[in-house]
Amino acid sequence: MILAKSELRKAIERRELQFLDDQGLILPEWFHVSMGQVDEDPVALQPASVDLTLGDHWLVPRPNMLVHTYGWGECYKGAQICDSMDRVEYEESHAPTFMIPAHGFVLARTRETIALSNDLFGKVEGRSSVGRLGLVVETAGVIDPGFRGTITLEIANLLSCPVLLHAGTRICQIVVSRMDGDTEGGYAANGKYMDQVQATGSKLYKDFQK
Repeated sequence: MILAKSELRKAIERRELQFLDDQGLILPEWFHVSMGQVDEDPVALQPASVDLTLGDHWLVPRPNMLVHTYGWGECYKGAQICDSMDRVEYEESHAPTFMIPAHGFVLARTRETIALSNDLFGKVEGRSSVGRLGLVVETAGVIDPGFRGTITLEIANLLSCPVLLHAGTRICQIVVSRMDGDTEGGYAANGKYMDQVQATGSKLYKDFQK
């Protein structure tokens, strides 16, 4: 069942759902829990979701030089590609703004650290206002029960012109559901991205190592 606004408040009061800074403190401009009451930012808390804001850390995948030829043709010999079996390197920057080029892609992070209890499941979706600018936000937005960390956002620009991104923008929203059944330790049991703070690159290569 998806949590509506009143249930989101209760989950925050019970600390089942937390929005923290990088030091693990409740963001004061968001939620202040005092005497059992939650004083939420009326902009952040939506009827069935909570808006999250954009951080100031950016990663752009750096192509690897492919030195062997795949079976489907010589055209890929020596080409610059990102091989999903290899550990991809990234160009990193910390800045209050980032210019994402036309048809470009960048990894960013939410300013907020999210903490879910083992009874809650989250799904990150791009905001409509952002999508109408031609930006696709978070193509893989499942947040497993028990996850704790910032959310790494996969942002793609569909436009034929660059788009300037600003840290602090309400960039996406998290929809929260309550689980039915035992998650058997939740994400903390074996999650690759547990406790991530900065935007974090792909760890798909670890699947091939197994």
